[in-house]
Formats: sequence, structure tokens, C-alpha cells
Amino acid sequence: MSIWGNTLVDGHNRYAILQKHPEICFSTMPLLFESREEVLAWICKNQLGRRNLTPEQKYYLMGKQYEAEKAAHGGDRKSSDAKSSSLNANLSLSGPLRARKKTILQANLGWFMYHSKNSRGLRQ
Repeated sequence: MSIWGNTLVDGHNRYAILQKHPEICFSTMPLLFESREEVLAWICKNQLGRRNLTPEQKYYLMGKQYEAEKAAHGGDRKSSDAKSSSLNANLSLSGPLRARKKTILQANLGWFMYHSKNSRGLRQ
């Protein structure tokens, strides 16, 4: 089970089982994060490693990961200079799903789907 401070980040099912069986010994692994957004991005990335996700679940987690990573960067997001520099140079958004190439590749959708003409707007 992974924890951040006093918050359980991963291992909720195991925790529920351990509550029913106090005779079972367990340990926790503390994770070091700077912010709640970093925790959310880690959770999404960790969940994207599951093999039993539907495409809709993958897209949802990719979007949540993108939002968390974007929010974790912080800074001035209201001035026109900040918007143009961060959106154009840093995020490389594409298509109607507005997912970063890095996020798509991390979700194991791979290069082919990213560049495929039939990928529902995921290509460049």
C-alpha cells in the first residue's frame, strides 16, 4: 500500500481486506510528492498500466493525468504571454481529445495509433 502523508494513494482493496483480517501483517510505502496534483498524475499513470481498461477508461485517465500535470506546473496562467508560451511551446496539444503526445505514448497507445489516420483525431 502506498501512502502520501496520511493519505492512502494505492492499495484501497488490500486495505479493505486488512481491515476485515487484523491478524494479517502489512507495511506501507511512503511516496514523496510536492503537491496533490503530482499525486493525481501518479495515480492516473499507475492506473494506465492496467491491462483490463476499456478505451474510454484509458481516455478518461489520460485526460485526468493531463489536467493534473498541467495544474502541477502552476505559475501565471492569466497573462497573454504565459498562455502563448506554455500552450504553444510546452504542451503540444492535438485533436479534439486535446491530449499531449507524451501522455498518449505513456498510456501504451503507441506511435501507430498516434499517427494513424483512423485514430479519431489523435494524429498530428
